[in-house]
Amino acid sequence: TTCLACPYGTTLGTGSPHLSDCLWFTDSVLTLGNPHAGGVCELSLSFVLRVSLVSGTRIELSLPGFWILDDDGDSSTVPAPRLFGSSGDAVSAVWRNATEAIPSSGLTITVLSGLTDGETINLFAAQSARIHVPFEGVPLDDPRVTMSAFPFGGKASIRSVEGVGSLGGTPRVLFDATLGRLSLAFMPSMPIARGEYVDLHIPPLEPTPGASLRLSGSSSAAFGGGAAFRAPGTVRFTVLSDQGVGGGSTVSLAVHG
Repeated sequence: TTCLACPYGTTLGTGSPHLSDCLWFTDSVLTLGNPHAGGVCELSLSFVLRVSLVSGTRIELSLPGFWILDDDGDSSTVPAPRLFGSSGDAVSAVWRNATEAIPSSGLTITVLSGLTDGETINLFAAQSARIHVPFEGVPLDDPRVTMSAFPFGGKASIRSVEGVGSLGGTPRVLFDATLGRLSLAFMPSMPIARGEYVDLHIPPLEPTPGASLRLSGSSSAAFGGGAAFRAPGTVRFTVLSDQGVGGGSTVSLAVHG
């Protein structure tokens, strides 16, 4: 068998059987700041170029389910989000909401000044860009989050995508002032693995200095029997069991201060 050189980019391993395995970028990571389903987020994207991109090259970043509302509330006319980061001045961007013709929302990024093979690209969209996380959340390392570059093509998934969970049904929160206890029940739409967490935001809630939070209820063992204040008004429940919490299962907890 004769090995041929990629017409552009590189492959992740030797002996790749198809030209479609040639990638114009590697080491790609997408992270989200202030991540919660349906909320406005920050968006950070980094990747390493395996080709040089000339001025005018168009990069399509597909972000299924993400969306933007313009100031007038009309999702059909959206601004061009400004991108920051070390590579922000080298590109411009236009947001596209999903339509029948283009089923996936995302960013169209145009290269303004040449980018070189081997260069690490860092782009950042602030919350002022008003990019919203999908209401249904984002699966960890979602393969639908892709990039392609024209004229190269070379559509490929982002290697590492931050996951954002979502809740099904109607979450319930009840505070009993007499017992000093807060009870909650919710149903995660997707599994919650060990080390992942759920944040409960109740703005009037103020932590007592040095206080610890004890958990009871049918699901308390999955969270190690405890929770912690992440900040005033926010309690974090971190999954500590190896089994995690199953998607579609009801989580029932009582929090004792």
